[in-house]
Amino acid sequence: MTSCDDSAGKEYNPPMDFALIWAIRFGLMALLFTPLIVSPSTIFPFIVGKALFSRTVIEITFALWLILMLRRPEYRPAQSKLAIFLGLFVLATLVSAVFGVSFQRSIWSNYERMTGTFDLFHWWAALVIMMSMIKGVTQWRLYLTAFLSIGLFISFLGLLQANEQTWGAFSWLRGQDIGRLTISLGNATYVGSLGMTLSLLGFGLFMDKMWRPSPAVATDGSASPAPRHRGRRTTGARAASPGISDDLRLPIAALYLLVIVAGIYILIESGSRGSLMGLAAGLAAAGIAYSIWGSHYGWRLVSRIALAVLATGVVLFLVLPSSALSGLKDLSPVLFRSVGSTEADQSLHSRGVGTRSALQAFSERPITGYGFENYSTVWNNHLEDDDFLGVFPELDVAHNDPAEILSTTGVLGFTPYALMWIWALWLAYTRFRAREESQWIDLAMLGAIFGFFIHLLFLFDTASTMLVLILMLAYVGATESRVAARAAEHTPGDFLAPRGSAPIERRETSREARVARRRRDREAARSTSMPGTESWSEVLKIWIGPTAIVTVLVLSLVFTQLQPWRAAQKVLLPGTPQDVVQNLDVFTQLGTISRTQFMDVIATELQNIDATDRSAVFSIVEPEVITVIKDQPENMKVRLAAARFYRSGAQNIPERHDELMALAREHTDAGMDIGPFVFESNHELVLQAFAEGNLVAIESAVTNWKQMSWSDAHLARWDERLEDARSSLGG
Repeated sequence: MTSCDDSAGKEYNPPMDFALIWAIRFGLMALLFTPLIVSPSTIFPFIVGKALFSRTVIEITFALWLILMLRRPEYRPAQSKLAIFLGLFVLATLVSAVFGVSFQRSIWSNYERMTGTFDLFHWWAALVIMMSMIKGVTQWRLYLTAFLSIGLFISFLGLLQANEQTWGAFSWLRGQDIGRLTISLGNATYVGSLGMTLSLLGFGLFMDKMWRPSPAVATDGSASPAPRHRGRRTTGARAASPGISDDLRLPIAALYLLVIVAGIYILIESGSRGSLMGLAAGLAAAGIAYSIWGSHYGWRLVSRIALAVLATGVVLFLVLPSSALSGLKDLSPVLFRSVGSTEADQSLHSRGVGTRSALQAFSERPITGYGFENYSTVWNNHLEDDDFLGVFPELDVAHNDPAEILSTTGVLGFTPYALMWIWALWLAYTRFRAREESQWIDLAMLGAIFGFFIHLLFLFDTASTMLVLILMLAYVGATESRVAARAAEHTPGDFLAPRGSAPIERRETSREARVARRRRDREAARSTSMPGTESWSEVLKIWIGPTAIVTVLVLSLVFTQLQPWRAAQKVLLPGTPQDVVQNLDVFTQLGTISRTQFMDVIATELQNIDATDRSAVFSIVEPEVITVIKDQPENMKVRLAAARFYRSGAQNIPERHDELMALAREHTDAGMDIGPFVFESNHELVLQAFAEGNLVAIESAVTNWKQMSWSDAHLARWDERLEDARSSLGG
């Protein structure tokens, strides 16, 4: 420990170091509660609350970690390729935002997603903190157990929801679609992803608790990895679990076993086929790895048998006719969606169209893409006239994360994204091959990461899934040589320090040593500090650094967390147009959806407002229209909402008819340019033509509409209106 005498400075306070360490650990534990957070008082309650909660926890924890770094060098981050790849990806999303179709959407996303570059930076920070603070497999066992425990509680809530039961504190569970579990995550596919991860990691920790292999013992008595001789038996003895009484072995193992069952249950009840495929892929990857490189012959044999059973089941499912499996579809939502479900087929078709659109968009903008989080423009711009003949989905995300990254960030973003996944899988593989005592956990993590990637081929990230991904990346990232070396350094007295690690500095206790040390410190202080004060390094560590960090933290919490929270609540409040505008401006960066809805409400209700007040009301709303178009000029929904707004103004404010109708036509055409084969844009084109009373434009719009093979009801409607227009306008 560094110290100075009373006149030159203050000695570092070990209790303060421990307080910081445990506060950071508490923050990392609090982060695990993200999937449980729901904010009923805000717009999109299953999304907004989770995002703002996780960001707030990460920012506070990050600030504490920065202060700790100033005091304790052993908690400073070690160089990590995994963290570098993710950091480069974050940087690439920022560059893509600059050259994309909407900088604001790329940085902030919207209330429905909350996953822009700003959010992604927080998860990068979380990765760095985890890799710096969770040291050694003992700490990781504790952290993973905490994660599984929260997942088990979420599964219990799923059981309540499936049986239409709830607690008062979780009243929002009632009313959710119990055909597919959504629980506190708000989306059945997120539930499936969580269930997949819980079951795989639960398996790893269960096997680790019951059949943990003993590491080989080196000649100096320290633990070392077992030799990598294929087929060589190990003792099979279970290593001691430091810090946990062996009396709790069976209860803890029972907890892990319950987590496995609960994870599989919520996956099945979620109906998520992508997560089911991820589970199968993860099990296959883990089974293949252990059957070849596992440390115990008996378990290698079991894994080979399990692989054969899994492969047989998959082959039978693929080759048997659907009629032979139809009797199984009522057993669970996942089987119902996998065996002859029309809705599921449409979902799969839309994902295929989304992937094709993403690849087409990449070919047009291969370097930086359309801009991170701007996939809605890609979707609308690349639909073809025969993609959908019935139900017409609107995808603002591709439901294929790699394809979306390729289309929105180009090669610049996709390269570090791909390298991150490749390196993570390689680290998981090499960690398993090392045959350490955590081999079962390492095996499960390998399967979970591979399964998670397969799952992302059918979905996208949100706060709950990002938490799981960052946790797994941090675990395998701890394998990197420099990170592992830093993990061996710890603060003296930290009882959670890894076994075999050594403090990087020891406190001198003898009186003579303290006197000599103080003499050296006085000499250093005289040469590096002002008279009568601490050295500059002491001032930086004790006062300037922490003060600056806390100041930035407070400002960030107020302006980037509290303000969005207030705004997400206020946009739901009814009020006068002036009140709504004031509420929208609380945090304008996230106001696109609310402004679009506001435009539509005014467009619909303008005719019901007193004629003498219409112009004034319209003028209050008009600046918001200009703002939202400036923020997202290539957003088709924004353009068409503006067209409806201006068209309503033209029809209800006679003195501005020509001006506003021209603006309505401008935005209608802009919307058509963005989505030439989208139902909504073609619908607005026909409505605009009728509003203008131009027979040639009406005939052209209706003819264009009829060529797109919409439903017979729509075609009959426009044929009838076309005849009426010809009768009234033709003469």
